Amino acid sequence: MKKTIRNAHFHDGRQSLLARDAAVKPAGCNWKISWIAVPILTFCMCGSAVADRFMVETTEGPGFATPDEAAMVLEAGILPLFAALSELESQKKIVAGGLPVGSRTFNLIVEAESHDEVDRMLRDLPGWGVFSWRITPLQSIQGRATMEQEILASLKSAN
Repeated sequence: MKKTIRNAHFHDGRQSLLARDAAVKPAGCNWKISWIAVPILTFCMCGSAVADRFMVETTEGPGFATPDEAAMVLEAGILPLFAALSELESQKKIVAGGLPVGSRTFNLIVEAESHDEVDRMLRDLPGWGVFSWRITPLQSIQGRATMEQEILASLKSAN
């Protein structure tokens, strides 16, 4: 099986290597050409590293049995959590998101250099252990559109 490697440059400044396994397709076989994108950390023209974006979602936060318990949890846990999240917003680590109206959950878009950075960022938050966290790496819309255009061109040239 022959492997084809080429570069792809994305709108957001990142570069990826695209690897495609090319082989003769047997008659009656129903597989598609597969591409594997391997990000390469590059620098944009201003010199700063390009970060990846992650969607961060939580389960509902704690409920309260009494007004006294609510006051204690708000003062000791929830308000410090909001302060820490506000600080991450001011540092441009949280680039979008918030709380759905009337909910005790968070939906955030976080910018970080790696999965490990996101993990450390969340673990450092007050109340980290109170929520279950779901983190989804995001691909830029323009980057995906560029990739799909290249795949389409490759498919058309193969026919």
